[in-house]
Amino acid sequence: MQAICRIHGEMLDNSYAEVAPPVEPSEEVWYLPIFGVFHPQNPDKIGVVFDSATKHEGLSLNDVLLTRPDLTNNLSAVLTNFRRERFADMADFKQMFFNFEVHEEHRNFLRFVWFKDNDTSKPLVEYQMRN
Repeated sequence: MQAICRIHGEMLDNSYAEVAPPVEPSEEVWYLPIFGVFHPQNPDKIGVVFDSATKHEGLSLNDVLLTRPDLTNNLSAVLTNFRRERFADMADFKQMFFNFEVHEEHRNFLRFVWFKDNDTSKPLVEYQMRN
């Protein structure tokens, strides 16, 4: 729990998330479940996952988003290209999800609930992603 609190603190400190304003009766909102993911080779680090595939009353946020063509390279093409040249590059983009600005009119769709000031003894507060 402390690791998730630390990550959530970083989200607020870096302005990736903000306290959500009250919801108007005519507004649609989505609350995303969040959970921490540990990697066996890095047990001291935790990644926060927003689960937009979770269904409520048979519907998830992923179900209503616009889809786009799959532009992901297939694995065999990637491996073949690694053999063509003498050198290859790799990159790991830290917190890539958080580095995209969310337009203000879309922030209601990326809401989540967490403890005030990252203190589990304090009440829950609504937050929304902004980056």
